[in-house]
Amino acid sequence: MRCLTVCALAVAAISTGIGLFASKGLLDLRIIARVGWVTGLLPQFLLTFHDLQPGTAEGFYYMRPVGTSAWYQRILSEWKPHDEDVIVVTFPKSGTHLSAQLAVQMVGDGLVEFESIHHATVMGVEFEQVQPSKCDDPKLMTFYNYKELEPSRPGVIATHLPPSVMMRPGGGHKYVVMMRDPLDTLLSLHSQNAKILGPGAPTLEEIYKHVFRNMVHGYAKFNLQWWMEHKKHPEQVMFVFYEEAVANLTQAVVNIGSFLGKKLDVEAIERIRFKSSVEYMKPMKDKFEPPTCVSMGPGTNISSADMVNKGKSGRGKVQISPELREEVKREYLSIFEGTDFPWERYTSMV
Repeated sequence: MRCLTVCALAVAAISTGIGLFASKGLLDLRIIARVGWVTGLLPQFLLTFHDLQPGTAEGFYYMRPVGTSAWYQRILSEWKPHDEDVIVVTFPKSGTHLSAQLAVQMVGDGLVEFESIHHATVMGVEFEQVQPSKCDDPKLMTFYNYKELEPSRPGVIATHLPPSVMMRPGGGHKYVVMMRDPLDTLLSLHSQNAKILGPGAPTLEEIYKHVFRNMVHGYAKFNLQWWMEHKKHPEQVMFVFYEEAVANLTQAVVNIGSFLGKKLDVEAIERIRFKSSVEYMKPMKDKFEPPTCVSMGPGTNISSADMVNKGKSGRGKVQISPELREEVKREYLSIFEGTDFPWERYTSMV
């Protein structure tokens, strides 16, 4: 506790000094952020621990600008899913927008159109900033208003939160969990942070240490926890592997549709497939970006984070150093080995 207090005070003092210099145009906040990553002060300040159920081991770390413990507590206590709702779950940069678009088009038979995906989906329920009152946008969906805004079709909620917050066993709602290759996920996390923070972005090694291993329990434990929910509730929780979905999007539509109990004809399947493809989503990528009101801190630009990408498989194995790949492998095996999760499917981890 003392360390956290001292670190927070240190960051506050440094930030005050930085603000004075930056206001005079003498410093670039992104460069200062780089110093923060190197010293370790910035991740200690940015990653905050949320203990929603004291006395259990279910607390988790998340980025401070995303949401407060009070917000997550509201989701835990107030959110009651409706029958036929679809909750899309991913670790960050594991196919979030692909799976969300698949789900929203699935419940709407491939006919859903929108100005922003945030008007059709609760896109990132954990983002406390994404509320109508905070963004001056009455169409923005969040966990407490989505049925009012779209009463005629099932709701779709996309989240990076663990089962301790989002899992509600029983009922007619269902979960679709998408998992991606660990090396590709790590590389994509780094790439997106570089776009948002520029010179202030963390290195691959820093992203691995502070985000990939720690945020929402870390990549491996997060996916294992949701896998365990799938094993306990196979009729309610579906596990989808990103690489298989991208390789055969038509089959992914058929499989997810069957799990959700949707009766889709050939035309509907093709509409959903096309609207969930990169060829459809990329030309209108602005519709999939976060609202302009969302900020991750001074000097950041999350509203142009480039959320729709080709997501090519295998790049992580090529672009990540052998030393870091070995670290990722050790972490991966320490969590998955000895469980019934099919961990051998990612050959780079074997």
